[in-house]
Amino acid sequence: MKKIILLVAVLGVTGATFAQGRSQEAKAKKTEVEQIKEKKEKKDKEMKHDHDHDHNHDHDQMKEAKDKKEKKEKKEKTNNGNAYGKDKQGMTGREFGQSRAEAAREKAKEKPETEEAAEVAIEETRTETQATVTEVKEKLEAARERLKERLENKEISQEEYEIGMKRVESLERKEATIERNMVKQP
Repeated sequence: MKKIILLVAVLGVTGATFAQGRSQEAKAKKTEVEQIKEKKEKKDKEMKHDHDHDHNHDHDQMKEAKDKKEKKEKKEKTNNGNAYGKDKQGMTGREFGQSRAEAAREKAKEKPETEEAAEVAIEETRTETQATVTEVKEKLEAARERLKERLENKEISQEEYEIGMKRVESLERKEATIERNMVKQP
């Protein structure tokens, strides 16, 4: 029994040494093959690098110019929008939220609470608009008269008179449209 164990141990040790020796030989062969491949790859890279260097230089310049243009556009586009909370003016998040809520409550209070108040506000707006329309009518009539006087006094030519009258007529059409819209609303 001892002999068998001894025999197995000797064979195991010698087998292990042969296996290690073979792997080192295989590694040496692989390294030689790998070295040759690496040399070829380096040569290919150098040739490609030299060829692409000119193209890359132009491409890099174009890319830099494009990047600069995009940066300028980003600087010009400063849109604050409704990003509530980004600029809290030194307040904490909670303080900012509470102040926004308070502002919303105040705004809600400003709205008319009853239909009567709303009707009064509408009527006030209507009277203000009517007064504005009347004032515009008077100004347009005065402009029409001034144009006629200046044409008669030969301060302006017939062409300038016609241009001025076209402007006045255009404004009169807009005024008439506004007045019609006011009448349509009860």
